[in-house]
Amino acid sequence: MTDLPISVAFVDDEPRALRAFTWEFGEDFQVKTFPGGAELLSALDAGEHFDVLISDQRMPGMTGDQVLRQVSEKYPQMRRLVMTAYADVAPLQNCINDAGIDGYLEKPWDPAEVREFVQRSHERRSQEIEREKRRIFAAGERWTIIRKDRERDLAQICAALGFDHNVCSTFFHVLELASTPRAYDWSDLLLVDKNLEQELALDFLSMIESLMLTGSELPDPARRALFYWWMLLRGCPEGQGSRFFQHENQEKNISLSFDAGAPFGDSILDPCGDRDSNTLRQNALLLLIIRELENLGGRLDLEADKTRFRGDLLIQAYSGVTG
Repeated sequence: MTDLPISVAFVDDEPRALRAFTWEFGEDFQVKTFPGGAELLSALDAGEHFDVLISDQRMPGMTGDQVLRQVSEKYPQMRRLVMTAYADVAPLQNCINDAGIDGYLEKPWDPAEVREFVQRSHERRSQEIEREKRRIFAAGERWTIIRKDRERDLAQICAALGFDHNVCSTFFHVLELASTPRAYDWSDLLLVDKNLEQELALDFLSMIESLMLTGSELPDPARRALFYWWMLLRGCPEGQGSRFFQHENQEKNISLSFDAGAPFGDSILDPCGDRDSNTLRQNALLLLIIRELENLGGRLDLEADKTRFRGDLLIQAYSGVTG
């Protein structure tokens, strides 16, 4: 399998220069010419792609440095070269500072120099792509390791508190449905301190124990589940809380349709999510609700909508709850 030829866009307002460039380099590269910057930008906006752009500097309407600057802003992955027959120091400086060009070529061009510049520019871009792929792969591996470590820590916390193992697995599943992972750069994961991960687990355990102590004042699992649920909805970012509750009592069953009016918030399993007290509290409340539902034979049905935390809370065969 042979590599695809390098695609080159050449912009010049002189028809003779366009024909000459195609004749000279058409066998070396996949060449397409444009009589001005506006035509090039229209082609790019329509979805055409080029590896390398070479633009003449002195053109009517849109000068070369203006073309390259716009391409730099909208299509930064494209390598950029400017060509001029004049000693236009200021525009060339603009190209270097604002458009991030790889270099400039003089008219009349030297075919060998053009080929070398195009090849070198393309190779530089290929190297950047490979480096970015390696970074993304390394970030994915690091993210997975941190995530698995947190899952292990939370499983140990649940076991230490005497929660059924189903509580932990259900908690992980619900978090996947409810929370939206934070976008991250590979460098963000380098800031995740392994020593602070242990502190996070201890802080989360402390938050759970504190909420359990508060809930212990209520006499039965159903009341505790409803109490934790009310606290959870009110704590959702910009949430509306209990205003969205709808109760239906039939044959000692309770169904609550809920809508917090906002997203759930960050998952404690997300390596790049917030780890502040509110995040710990929301996650701890969700875990405790799932634990109480497990005791009651109930369940939590979430709608697949990460922009709004909503669904149904079902408690079966509860007792000791009125109105």
